[in-house]
Parts: sequence; structure tokens; C-alpha cells
Amino acid sequence: MNFFAFSLIMGSLWGIGEILIWNFLKILNIGIKSPFVFAYGIFILTLSRKIYDKKGISLLIGLIAISFKFLNSSIFLCQFVAVLIEAICFEIGFLLIPYFKNFYRILIPLFSTYFSFAGFAFSIVYILKMEGWVKRGKSGIIHYITVNGSLAFLFSILAFNLALLLYNHIFNKKTEKIIILFKKYGLKFSILFFILSWIWINL
Repeated sequence: MNFFAFSLIMGSLWGIGEILIWNFLKILNIGIKSPFVFAYGIFILTLSRKIYDKKGISLLIGLIAISFKFLNSSIFLCQFVAVLIEAICFEIGFLLIPYFKNFYRILIPLFSTYFSFAGFAFSIVYILKMEGWVKRGKSGIIHYITVNGSLAFLFSILAFNLALLLYNHIFNKKTEKIIILFKKYGLKFSILFFILSWIWINL
């Protein structure tokens, strides 16, 4: 299976899905959006690593997902950072599976979520120094990690285990066929899918 081709498809699915979910929640006037889009990212990353388990693929998928944010004016800089940190934390968390052993179904979402939310909050406040976040100070960071992060953790447990369930009952049985298809048409199809996704999300 082509590393780049697979990443292009999964990254596109993450990018499209996150924008659609964010905009849908905005229409519904739901204030806390980050737990929902974060959990969706965990779902995509988990399914990706189960289908094609290669080191570094989570990072590439994240970078491709970020590219879709250039097309949406309602997406802010902080969300670029959020996706990148989520991909990094998940990559590290997935590599720790041998140490998590039988508890990985809970510990990977736990590790990925709280490290992502903490890393994001500190980056936005102390590195990027975004005005709204800086005004909130330490109390804002603590609130974001404990409230938004805890909701994201609960959603991520569901997303992580749903991805495992989906893989075990559907994709695992068809992995060989997927690999054969990717060897024949993977790169061409993934590039076409990426371009059409960019065009569609920008209409």
C-alpha cells in the first residue's frame, strides 16, 4: 500500500469532516465545538492506523487535514495548531500500546486527549499569544483542559472503540482487497479524491 496515497485519502476525510462538523455545530449555536471535532479526528486516526500501521502516518494525515482549513474562512489559526498537536499526540500514544497493554482502549484516548488539550492551550497562550486566550490566563487554560478536555476524552473513548469495531467487523476482512486496489490505483485515486474534495468543500 502506498504510504502517501493512503494518507491523502484519510487526511482528506479528516479535513472535510472537521469543517462540516464545525459548521454544523455553529448552525446549531453549540458553543463548545472542540470535543466533537477532536473525537472525529481520533476516529479517523485510529481507523487509519488499524488499516495501515506505519510510523509517522498519523502526522502526515494531520498535515493533509490541515490543508483543508485554508479553504474555510471561518476556521482560525488556533485550529491549525489543534489538528497538528492532536496528530502528534495520537502518534505518540499509538506507539505506547505495548506499554498500555490491555488498557489501551482507554489509555490512548486519555493520553491523546489531555496532552493535546494541554499542549494546545499552552501553545496558544504562551507561544502564539492570541489575545482572547491570553486574557483568560491560567484559569482559562485550566478550564479548557478540565471541561473541554474531559468532554473530548469521553467522546474520544467512543470514537476510538467505534473505529476498532468498524475495522474488526468490516475493514479487517477486506484488508487484502484494499491493498491490491491501492497497489493498482491508489496514488491516482487518492490525488483525484483530494482535488475533488478541495473543490467540493470550497463550493
